[in-house]
Amino acid sequence: MKTQETLDVEYFLIKGVAKKGTYGCKEVTLRHTAYDNAIERVDYATINNYGEIRCYEIKVSKSDLMSSNKLSYWGDYNYLVLTKKLFDELNESASKNNPLDKSYWSGIGIITIDLPSGTVKHENNARKKQVSLTGRIQVLESIAKSACKQVENYCYLKGETK
Repeated sequence: MKTQETLDVEYFLIKGVAKKGTYGCKEVTLRHTAYDNAIERVDYATINNYGEIRCYEIKVSKSDLMSSNKLSYWGDYNYLVLTKKLFDELNESASKNNPLDKSYWSGIGIITIDLPSGTVKHENNARKKQVSLTGRIQVLESIAKSACKQVENYCYLKGETK
């Protein structure tokens, strides 16, 4: 179950990146074709009219960021989305295991969202990653499947109990 803080960050992220010609989906499930059991989930993914795929991982607490949950970066551009409060807290700590260091050097963009105002800021721009044709097809298929599942749940199964 998502916390209210996570839902707020998700809302402001989607509102901040939604624009004409960009199509997004929450909770995109990705699978490695070679490893049927290797399932990853990205919090939000978009594709635009130019075929650019962007993946967003949302983290609202240090424990969530440091957990064993995999950060999935399958897009041409990949982002770690943090609350402004968490970003500032991590920047103030001088620990050797600061998770932001890895993101800065690996080309992952960092987006902060100030709650409750909803101000979205790119703290660090993402560098373009080379995604293979196979990887691109997997992501597009995963976005389509996840979007269909969400529409199905919203339109057809809304209000039903199991």
